[in-house]
Formats: sequence, C-alpha cells, structure tokens
Amino acid sequence: WKEFKLLPKSNILNTAIISVTKIQKPLLFYFLFISAICFYSLLIGRYNAENVEGKYPLWQQYLKMPVGYYLQFVQKLGLPLLTLAIFANAVFIKKQHPGPKAGKLWAALKILAAFCLVYSLLLPFGGYREYRQYVIRRDTMMPITLGMMWWFGLSSFYLLKNISAKYKKQYTAGIIGFLLIFAIADEPGSNKNLCEKKALTTIANSPEKTVQLNYDCSIMAWGKTTNFYDSDANTWMLKYWNVTERKKLYFQK
Repeated sequence: WKEFKLLPKSNILNTAIISVTKIQKPLLFYFLFISAICFYSLLIGRYNAENVEGKYPLWQQYLKMPVGYYLQFVQKLGLPLLTLAIFANAVFIKKQHPGPKAGKLWAALKILAAFCLVYSLLLPFGGYREYRQYVIRRDTMMPITLGMMWWFGLSSFYLLKNISAKYKKQYTAGIIGFLLIFAIADEPGSNKNLCEKKALTTIANSPEKTVQLNYDCSIMAWGKTTNFYDSDANTWMLKYWNVTERKKLYFQK
C-alpha cells in the first residue's frame, strides 16, 4: 500500500502489480505461502465430518458468539487473568515510558486487537459444529490467546528492563505470582485417556464384528457412541491405522 500510494495511477492494475513486486522477496514469499496454507485449510474444512450444514444461518452464529466469549471469561481464571495483566502492562507503559519503544508496543497491541476482531468475524465461515455451539471455545480462541500471551511477554520484558526502581520489586513479584498461577494450573493430563485406550484395546482384541463396550467415556467422539452405525467412520480409521485387522463396528451400553 505504501508503494501503491507513491506510484502514478494511470493504470490501476499495473500500479497494483508493480507495488506487489516491490515488496521484499522474503516477506512476499512467506505471505503467499501462508495464504496458500490458509486457503487449503479452509478448503479441507468444508469436508469435515463434524460439519452441520444449514442448521444455523451465518447471522445466527454471530448472535451466539457473545455468549461464547462470556463463557470463556467466567468458566476459568486464565483468560480474565491474562486480560487483566495486559491491561496493567498497558497502563504501566503509558504512565512510565511513553517513548518510541513504547509506541511500538502500543502499535503491536492495536494490530493484535485488529487481528482478534477480524479472526472472530471470520470464524463462523468455518462452519457450525455441535460441540462448539457458541462458535467461541477454548480451541477456536487459541490464536487470540497466543497473541495475548505474546504481547504480555513482550510488554513484561520491556517493563522489567525499563520500569523505575520504585515499582520494580512489586512488578517483578507480580509477574512471578502470575506465572506461578499458570504453571500450577497447567498440570499434565496424561492419565485422562486411560479409559479410551482400554476401549480401543478391547475393540482390537475382540473377535466380534460388532463390539459392545461397557466403558463410560467417549471413544473417538465427543460423547458416548450408543448406536453402532455412528462408529462407521471411526472403524475405517482404526483399520487404516492398523489398530484392527478388519473393520469392527462398536457401541456403548
């Protein structure tokens, strides 16, 4: 856009092409490569087995999104705590160090806010899923959450280097306390899939074509599989992965 504004506008198309060619080659390469990956992701997403076509029009999905955001802020402490930390850092930077480096941090925060808005507006185009009825969920929030963590880390590092001695000890203690809360909450969940692993072992070892399971957990699904027809796609995958030698349907009692 900067190049486009400088060039004569006798032929808009040629001006646009010349402007693009003036972009630094590494930036242009990565931009086109990432854009192609995003387009491919959108394309294969249209064939997702979880898609529910036509149940909710696009405008209804947008109406559901505020509820999704609200739930992200009230269900767990992580997101409100991170938002509060970002707000505190922004206030500190504005009051303590309104210099050129601080200006770059503010610009980065504005870009992050714009990204969050655009990303949120594009989410419903990915299709509706039953397991995320309000569109916004912890997994769909991940790019926003990572962006927030990135800016928090960047701004915290800047403040630790530049904050006045009067507030440095208190600020450092606050950062340590903040990180400890997240570290303690982020306990490993490696044993949470034991039930599902046992169920898959039972399917693999069973001589039956249709296997009845008595496990009270989800098996390659978002809920219990009570109808064996619903396991059809999963059983093909189990055979493809060599978990089973042949296709075996299953259901839970």
